[in-house]
Amino acid sequence: MHDVVEDAIATLLGPAAAQAPDVVARLERNTEVLFTKGIDTPKKLHDFLSQAWRHDAVLSFIGMGFADGAGYMAGMTAANEKLVAMLPLTLLRNPSLLGLAVGVGVGAVDVFTSVVGGAIIKPGIYNDYGGNARLPASLRPDPHAEILKNAGVSAGLNVAKNLPRTVEPYIQAAIEGRGDHSVNRAWADRIDATFIDGFGGMLAAGAKNVMKLSQTVPYDARMLLRDDLPEVIDKTQTSWGDRIKAMGPSALQGAKSLVTSPVPVAVVATVGLFASELFAANASIDLAGSPASLPPDRADAGMLAGKRASSVMLFGLMSGLIEIGVPYVAQGGAYAARKIQDGWQQAPNVMAWAQERLGPAARRPLDVEMGLAGTARR
Repeated sequence: MHDVVEDAIATLLGPAAAQAPDVVARLERNTEVLFTKGIDTPKKLHDFLSQAWRHDAVLSFIGMGFADGAGYMAGMTAANEKLVAMLPLTLLRNPSLLGLAVGVGVGAVDVFTSVVGGAIIKPGIYNDYGGNARLPASLRPDPHAEILKNAGVSAGLNVAKNLPRTVEPYIQAAIEGRGDHSVNRAWADRIDATFIDGFGGMLAAGAKNVMKLSQTVPYDARMLLRDDLPEVIDKTQTSWGDRIKAMGPSALQGAKSLVTSPVPVAVVATVGLFASELFAANASIDLAGSPASLPPDRADAGMLAGKRASSVMLFGLMSGLIEIGVPYVAQGGAYAARKIQDGWQQAPNVMAWAQERLGPAARRPLDVEMGLAGTARR
């Protein structure tokens, strides 16, 4: 059995990495763990790893994809269908402010569902991306390189998701068949905001989470070399009833982080600023590209394609910047919180410090009545 696990690690990581002293020591220890947990044949090992991968891939794609994308889809749909039309005229006449308002609103809904939904779903993943911190030191990826890699993946998937939006107006114009290259504006916006951008965003978020399961260190290697392998194996045997019971506390913890971490505010502000820039650019394209002969409920397909093309790279850049910024903002917030907590814990010692510096006079009780009487006599 040990030879089977050793060969698997050598195949996944390469002979040199597999022979590092800390990897060899961890492999020896975890092979004993597998035996203790009843995973004592090559078939049982294969079944364990296969079942864990399927579980984590499904939960990452469907569960985390929904958590990371449903809020954006809901926010974009609500804004497109009803909410934007209800905003004050001062906002509607100012594309930059309108974009900022829409971006902040959609970003807030997106962040809420992502944080709370992620807090519910992520604990159910057995061997998630955070398991890299559980690896032997020689195998732990450089965190900064991993952040840049994740940013590239996120930006690439966002661009891939948005590219079909630039083609949809021409397809819709061909289907409607009016001959003037125009489309029904309301349906074009609905197809774009809800189906391609919104639902496509959920698919892209799910794909991103699946890809993060196996990057620098392959999924199976990370599973077999984790220092908490006993707990992970126990986790795979947890009943669905226990998992459902844990959802409530997890959701509350996620909601708490919305107000205790600077990350949500930073993400919402970033989305708002990028949306403001996009709306301003789109307003110029709309004015220049809409033939005067078209009725208000029609839009030129080429003009819509141009508007959407302007957002492809812009929101790809935004997605990459958020992926880069979130870990550093979280680290900065945690550092600031520790400093504040340390300062608060030292606050009760101020009186002791004053007494020590001022001597007996600081410890002598003040006779308030005598002080007032003296003041009255003056």
